[in-house]
Formats: sequence, C-alpha cells, structure tokens
Amino acid sequence: MSSNHDKLYQQRKQCIAKNNKSKDKKEIKERRWKRKVSSLNECNSISAKRHYGKESMQTESDVSEEELTKLKNKFQKNNIELTTSEIIKIEKDTKMQVCSKKWKDERRKRFTASNLGNILKENPILKTRRKCSQLKFLGRRISHEWIEEDNSSKWYSGTVTAVLTELDRADGAEYEVLYDGDDEPHILHYLLEDYRSCSLKCLDVL
Repeated sequence: MSSNHDKLYQQRKQCIAKNNKSKDKKEIKERRWKRKVSSLNECNSISAKRHYGKESMQTESDVSEEELTKLKNKFQKNNIELTTSEIIKIEKDTKMQVCSKKWKDERRKRFTASNLGNILKENPILKTRRKCSQLKFLGRRISHEWIEEDNSSKWYSGTVTAVLTELDRADGAEYEVLYDGDDEPHILHYLLEDYRSCSLKCLDVL
C-alpha cells in the first residue's frame, strides 16, 4: 500500500471514531429522544382522537351475538358449504370469465388493471404503448374458435400467411389463413373482431 493510501485510511479511521464519539454524547441522545416523542404526540393529536379510539365522535356499536351468528351462517352457506355442482359451476365461470361479456361489462365500470390497455393507448409517453400498437397478425400462429353446425365450438390452429386488403391490424382487413391439415387457405376479414372478443388467440405471443 502506498503512503498516500495509508494516509487516507488513517484519516478515514479517525473520522469514524469522532463520529461514533459524537453520537454517544448526552445532548445528542436527548435530541434524538425528543424527536421520537414529538412524532408520537403528532399521532395522538386531537384530530386523530376524533376519528379513532374511545373519544371518536362517530362511534360504531358492536353487533349483537345473535346478529353475528346470522352473519356467520350466511357467509358459510354462500361461500364455504357449497355442493359439488356449485363448485364446478364456479370453476367453469372463473375459467371462462375472460371471454364473458357480462364480466367485461362489469370490469369496465371499475378503474382497475383491466383498463390498462386503454390507458396505455391514451398515454403516448409510456414505452409499452408501442408494443400494444405493433401487435400484428401477419406471420403469426393463431388459434381460432369456430362454431360448428351443431352449435358447438371448436378451436383450430393455423398461420396467417398474407394480408389481402387494408393494412395489418386495420378494421375490415382481409387475411389469408392456412389452418393445420388444410391444403387451401381461407380468406377471413374478421380476425381483429374475433381477437377482441377472445375467440382468437396468438399462440406465439406471451
């Protein structure tokens, strides 16, 4: 170690010793203790006591034991003591809620994470907006829901091979889609609409 480094090391050692010594002084400790007491007094101020504690101006009375028992029984009946058919129905509704119109309408009424896409599009500063607007169909692997003749739904996988009219991702744009197992491609003009209604998924987008 050079003499310059040795000198800096000794100076730093002395500074640490002085700092520790000053912290142990009685007046320093008293000031620290007074700061803590003042912060406690602010929490126990008159305005705080008006909203919380025994001196609250808007006290809420406790429910009676009989009413509490009714509330507990109602909660257990509606949320815990469920039949097998009710549990299966809840699981099915939960899995399908992403594509449920009723669920979407309810979520739109609330300012939650479901509105993230609209918020990103409205805010040009966020970098994620570019990723949302650049999601294209051309060349992507898709899974498409089709309605069969017996009104049952079935998902088909395929590849979007070409854009025939308009720009990619534009309303009314026609696409050429080659589904797995088919020799000839299909011409479709409602990919964007199906994507918005959750009946089309991009398999290569995480």
